[in-house]
Amino acid sequence: MPITINEVLIDQDGVLSSFVSAYLKLVGSPLQESDIHGWHMENYTNQTEEEMWQCIREAGESFWTDMEAYPWAYDLLTNFPTFYVCTAASTKSPAAWTGKIRWLNTFCSLWGIPTPKVIMTADKHLLAAPDRLLIDDKPSSVKQFIKAGGNAILFPRPWNTSGDSSDPMATLWKKTAPDLMLFCDPR
Repeated sequence: MPITINEVLIDQDGVLSSFVSAYLKLVGSPLQESDIHGWHMENYTNQTEEEMWQCIREAGESFWTDMEAYPWAYDLLTNFPTFYVCTAASTKSPAAWTGKIRWLNTFCSLWGIPTPKVIMTADKHLLAAPDRLLIDDKPSSVKQFIKAGGNAILFPRPWNTSGDSSDPMATLWKKTAPDLMLFCDPR
């Protein structure tokens, strides 16, 4: 029997916007997003995690506002009647708070859609409910959300364990269709 989903929580970095590409560009790495096959991308640039965050802090708000939108971001933001962008704003980069909101305002304005409601928290599992779906690229966020009683899908990206990431939207719909009754248009 399908599970009825009334609210969808969509992660921002790695699902809507390209954090990995922005970081690789920031440090002048020749690598592409598709080259990153692990959660700790700083290991691919020979930096420590603290050095990575220091570079991001030094870049300021523009690191967050200048990220590229993924080609599927518009579809994700227009297929669900009741959704929120649920994103972690790292305390390691205080500019993330305003930068992420400005990024959403910019792209939603370009696309001619209203800016969505935003929930900023690293503790996404606290929002879990039987009628909520989290779409996130971070395996631990997905596992914690499910454990707390919600429904979640690991959005396929090269750095997580979700398999083929060549067409993330097709994979997303394939994963949702069998078990979840979503109030959306799953093209």
